Amino acid sequence: MRDTWLNGCQRPHCIKKFAIGTKDVDIGRIKDVRNNDILPLAELKDSYHELTRKVSLSLNWISNNLNSNFVLKADEDTFVNLEELMNELKKYSTDLYMGYFTGRARVKKSGQWAEPNWVLCDYYLPNARGGGYVLGKDHVNFIAQNLDRYFILL
Repeated sequence: MRDTWLNGCQRPHCIKKFAIGTKDVDIGRIKDVRNNDILPLAELKDSYHELTRKVSLSLNWISNNLNSNFVLKADEDTFVNLEELMNELKKYSTDLYMGYFTGRARVKKSGQWAEPNWVLCDYYLPNARGGGYVLGKDHVNFIAQNLDRYFILL
């Protein structure tokens, strides 16, 4: 990403950060730390099962440390035309969700990603899907302000 499309992300209009759970990790051993774009999350051990918490903690950090109108969350196998996206975002307010959201995914009952304790219904709650999405500042701040309410339930 750094060598392709994300190379077009330049301050002050664009700030790039790679969130990494660094609990029990020596940050000095992370080779990419020299790029100065790592967002270390010391309270998080990086794993697939912590992805929701990782995104939430990242948005909390963004809300408290940056004054950005929009946040793009993109997977590492995603390609984004940043110039087109930034031009498109000029049309919207900070009350924005841009991406694919669905609630049709069946709960996995077996295999590597099984969740045997899921009893709410046969489907997962609606959630963001796909290679990425954009959140406006209003939604980023809402998540940050309500982070403690969500994680008390877990």
